[in-house]
Amino acid sequence: MVSAVPLTSITFRRLRSPATLLEFVIIIVVGVFATLPYANFDPSLRLAGIEAEYLTRTSYSLATLLPEHGYIPLWQPYMEFGDPMLENPVSFAFNPIATWPSMVFGPYNGIKITIILSAILAGFGGWAMGRVLGLGMLARMLLAVLCIGKGNMHAFLSQGHFALFLTQSYFPWIFMGVVAILRGYKRWPLVLVVISFALVFWSGIPWYPPALVLMIGILTLFGVIELRSTLTENGVHRRLHIQWSRLFAVSVSLVVTLCLSAVTMLPLFSKRDNIGASLIQEDFRANALGIFGLLFNGIKDRSEEILYPRGYSYSYYSYVSPLWYVVFLLLLLLAVVLLRRKLPALQWRILAAASVIVVFCTLWGSGQNPIIELFYQIIPLANQFRHVSRVLAVSSFWMIVIIALIVDVIWRDLVQIPLWAQKQWLDSRMARVALRVSFGALLLLASVTAAFDVVRQWHLTWGEAILETEEAWEDYCITWLRDQYPERPLSVWTLHYQTINTYLRNRVRHGWVSSDFYHPRPIDSTLFIGSLVPVSDGPPITLPEFAMGITHYDDAWAERNGYTIMPESANPYAEGQPCFYRREGAYSYAWWAIRADLDRYMDFLPVEVTHPITQFRRDYDRITLLAQAQPDADVAVTVQELAYPGWSVSIDGVAATLESLGGQVAVVLPRSDSQHVVAFQYLPRRFFTGAIITLITVAVLILYLLRVDRRLPRLRLRFGSGALDGYLARLDPVQTPDAVQPPNAAPIEE
Repeated sequence: MVSAVPLTSITFRRLRSPATLLEFVIIIVVGVFATLPYANFDPSLRLAGIEAEYLTRTSYSLATLLPEHGYIPLWQPYMEFGDPMLENPVSFAFNPIATWPSMVFGPYNGIKITIILSAILAGFGGWAMGRVLGLGMLARMLLAVLCIGKGNMHAFLSQGHFALFLTQSYFPWIFMGVVAILRGYKRWPLVLVVISFALVFWSGIPWYPPALVLMIGILTLFGVIELRSTLTENGVHRRLHIQWSRLFAVSVSLVVTLCLSAVTMLPLFSKRDNIGASLIQEDFRANALGIFGLLFNGIKDRSEEILYPRGYSYSYYSYVSPLWYVVFLLLLLLAVVLLRRKLPALQWRILAAASVIVVFCTLWGSGQNPIIELFYQIIPLANQFRHVSRVLAVSSFWMIVIIALIVDVIWRDLVQIPLWAQKQWLDSRMARVALRVSFGALLLLASVTAAFDVVRQWHLTWGEAILETEEAWEDYCITWLRDQYPERPLSVWTLHYQTINTYLRNRVRHGWVSSDFYHPRPIDSTLFIGSLVPVSDGPPITLPEFAMGITHYDDAWAERNGYTIMPESANPYAEGQPCFYRREGAYSYAWWAIRADLDRYMDFLPVEVTHPITQFRRDYDRITLLAQAQPDADVAVTVQELAYPGWSVSIDGVAATLESLGGQVAVVLPRSDSQHVVAFQYLPRRFFTGAIITLITVAVLILYLLRVDRRLPRLRLRFGSGALDGYLARLDPVQTPDAVQPPNAAPIEE
């Protein structure tokens, strides 16, 4: 393994050189060009896709609630039966790249800016990866451009899967940091891995962290195990050696990542039983060789494809290079082998690790990886990671690394320091120059053409829109309903969830999101055996007062569930169709009941048993109401907010025991003949504990980068200069210095 190049002032001067600045400009230009379809900053245009608004609702909430309230509420009451605002699995509130643009430029334009910035960030990550690997300019820039253009990046955006796109922009930075650790760089790569991986946790999708940990494990295995030679009296003795210091450093980076992301991961882990499950789907099996071939197939019209389940072509779209370019590179690599008469000086350990990862992820993505299938059986929660095709985003990145390694070898051995120039049959200087120029121009032209073909796929679609306006009819209907009842808590039952923001804007609860991914679950009911939380297959009595019409339901469904048409809610966008259906007998938002009456019912609770409470004040994460107790009976008071871990309750300012009444937050009043002020508030303790751990980790990382452990006299006396560095050195005491190479030089043969 090649050792690190010290980050001296000379290195930083190279980063400021005109050639390097030109490379940076090219990366920015390519990133902007790729994302031009998203650069329409009309504030009425949003990211298209059926799940776009649902998965980006964090940006809307932060952009609107912070200016309105002066703080960010911790509970979102207008999604289903309520949902944690910051620590739910699809929240990216702590990812500055995802949230800050929306808070400055608005939710719709902010998401577009995040897409552009993330593409550029991916390009710089690929460039940095090439820098750490010691690749030349052509290979380094090719790696950067392909990281921007690779098919998985924009394919997920076509369905509005913003988080699956966002996460991929951090892959190059994570793996670059791991490679830098394995090559002996100190401090900064560990911090880089921690920050980049934490951003993955904060991207609003919990799918990728386990996959990334597995891939980091494979990469580290190839990086820390080496064959060492020792000269003895009996000749050369070879033995396997493990570089424990670098293995320890990679392990520390993963542990510290968990600490940095504790603000969200700690509450999510502690409430894992309250997060809805999504089991692996058995039909997500595909042809492994065919899926591998998709790395070199940029065609998006795959309606008749039989390699994978129909309707999921975007999930398997992993295009990184045209096939002709790969064949071209392999032929040139064969020429290098023939000229050398031995294998070229590739970075074999990196190449081997990349190849194993590509094969591993391809089998996983095609649903045929036996190791992963074993994990599904023996590891709790592992079977929730459905849509296994998503892991192909990891294999496509490492295929790009393999292509860049091959291009770098070809450029060095056929152009930079050509092997053929040493042959006796080519003694003309002019001929050598002409041949070098020809080889260089040919390789450069082929690489630029291939890279352009990959990047331009951002501009092509499967026929769907890239940006679109909000559903005008649904916005009209929800706004109309709010205008009719300006002060009432409103809830609308609908399976459709392509439009979310109009519900949040009008403070109308979106009764049900028909996503198969995440539905928060309440704690077990303590006051009523049945459930009052409406679900798609639940009893009609739990459904809200209003339901959406037009494409969502028909008259037969409405009649079957007790709804009748609201003729006054005529939909101007669909002649003869109403905006809403309405049913009598829905539960009030706040109500009370005698506890003994609750115990008499099991499957459902008649509305007649409940008594509405009209004196209440509802804010996002706090509800205050006035309730009358009774001297001879226990009175249960409840509001229609999900009894999710983190809620607390007080009676007249004194903490009380929180109850779950059919899944709703509730409390039992003390027996008396007086009124009581009841206050429910969502203050998740694990969230605040995680926030403290995150802040402490940030402080430790800053001090570590500033080398405070080397500067404090007491620490030097007690632990010596550089406590962690010294400990790492003691883990691996017998190390022979490896050859050092400049950052831009050709890789040294390992």
